[in-house]
Amino acid sequence: MAERTALYRLYDAAGRLLYVGITDNPERRWRQHARDKAWWSDVEDRSCEWFDTRGQAERHEREVVQNESPLHNELLRAPIRLPELGGSQAGDIPAPLDGLTCLLEGPETIEQAKLLAEALNALPDLQKWLRERRQHVVKTLNQRDGISYTDMAPALGVKPERVSGIARGHSRTPRKKAGE
Repeated sequence: MAERTALYRLYDAAGRLLYVGITDNPERRWRQHARDKAWWSDVEDRSCEWFDTRGQAERHEREVVQNESPLHNELLRAPIRLPELGGSQAGDIPAPLDGLTCLLEGPETIEQAKLLAEALNALPDLQKWLRERRQHVVKTLNQRDGISYTDMAPALGVKPERVSGIARGHSRTPRKKAGE
């Protein structure tokens, strides 16, 4: 059976759109945000729009995020363009991923399909690299520049305790125990 799903918008006191999300239980989701999101204390107003299916709500959520630019929605914003991956540290990007910019050039080929398959298989390496890079940047900002975890937290959209965990290399993803 299709599950009715709410698209919710969260606003600050000035009426700025802070966040857009979807859920089948807005009150429960807002309690989660209150625990996890540093920006939650800015929320002054909320609205919900209900859809007959989760798929309808997801499609509408993407449109709203891209068209209304809420301050704290990062994942559904316009996708990162591949050429932007080749920054000053492109050599540090895990190996089949650093060549993905070529996928935007020329006609589709077997080689492109192969590169896409290799990139998909390398996603765990990319995630590991991104976590390590993030840890390095957070530690450097704290140690070199004296920026506190409290000051970094709003920019990262998390609480200061989470920034501290990032600096120590703690992952929020539970690790499998031996034998699992």
